[in-house]
Amino acid sequence: MSNKLLKLTIYILNTPLYWVSCCIPKSSNIWIFGTWFGEKYADNSKYLFEYVNQSHSEIRAIWFSTNKNVIRLLNQKGYEAYFAYSWKGYYFGAKAKFAFISASITDINQYVCSTPRTIIVQLWHGTPLKKIHFDDRYNTSLNPSGIKHIIKSIKELFFPFRGRHFDYTISSSEIVSNCFHSAFQISKKNILQTGYPRNDALFLKKNTKKIILYLPTFRDKSDFNLFQDFSISKMTKILEDNNINFYYKLHYADKNKPSIKSKRINPVHNIDLYELLSQIDILITDYSSVFFDFLLTDNPIIFTPFDLDEYIKQDRELYFNYHDVTPGPKCQNWDEVLIELKNIISGQDEYCEQRDIINKRFNTFQDGGSSKRVVEYILNHLK
Repeated sequence: MSNKLLKLTIYILNTPLYWVSCCIPKSSNIWIFGTWFGEKYADNSKYLFEYVNQSHSEIRAIWFSTNKNVIRLLNQKGYEAYFAYSWKGYYFGAKAKFAFISASITDINQYVCSTPRTIIVQLWHGTPLKKIHFDDRYNTSLNPSGIKHIIKSIKELFFPFRGRHFDYTISSSEIVSNCFHSAFQISKKNILQTGYPRNDALFLKKNTKKIILYLPTFRDKSDFNLFQDFSISKMTKILEDNNINFYYKLHYADKNKPSIKSKRINPVHNIDLYELLSQIDILITDYSSVFFDFLLTDNPIIFTPFDLDEYIKQDRELYFNYHDVTPGPKCQNWDEVLIELKNIISGQDEYCEQRDIINKRFNTFQDGGSSKRVVEYILNHLK
């Protein structure tokens, strides 16, 4: 059976369950959580899920996943977690009044959690620097034309769960809300300026080790070599002279994944990024919007727009002028990065004031209370 035929069969079998779920009374005390197409335990969904479990015993917080390792891990921690398409996944998905996602409706059980009577909150995964969804002119799946548009409409007519998106989303500031308003085509009154639950982790106690993190964004189309002209020996000398470790984490969707390792330079795998960010002294990145979150730590950032013009032309357009919103030195190669690292290590920080300005523009709340604000809004306004 081909993949298309298999998917069609699954849709047909689940459609009656969707209509049954529409008729089932919803419980405002059952909240469903999931992220990254059911594959991971991470991001805003993770941090909100844990906050609810720890602070609101009256709420039955349940994690949905298609990854059995994630389910096993959460069960061992004492959390309630089920395979999204098990009978419990269907039952609790149909009963829940609130569902929280970080990517799409497929983070949870799309067939029974997507009814009009279920309130879906899109927590998303950060402040956008790159254009997303309807604002991304390269995203033809959301903006089909001609016969593709007709086919899409027919599919959503027969399988209504395919056309279900979300009712609310959260943002970190007014300027971010404006981006989400156009990107998601959602009313501004349904955009909650609460800050991101995952950023609560940035206010955890820091360890005493000195750490540098290189966090580049992924390339959809180009195969640019991120470590072009990277000198392991030069970098290692700076790190050893100052007792610093250098880690890098490549985007999981990146097609080009070079591997560089030494005593002081290592890739990062299978670790929660936001637990790691709270321990970082210097961030190095190119177009990853994670730097907006990292501004909350007030630690230095080095920017590496090695292929800026090519990236904008081939991969993604940006919402903002890159140089206007990136408070840190812009390096054109790794030799320039080494110079900036030496300056920062020696105590030079010329961008402290600029970081503060950009931080205030993009992060209205500069505390560890984002999860609390999300839950309080739901309890006070939606429950």
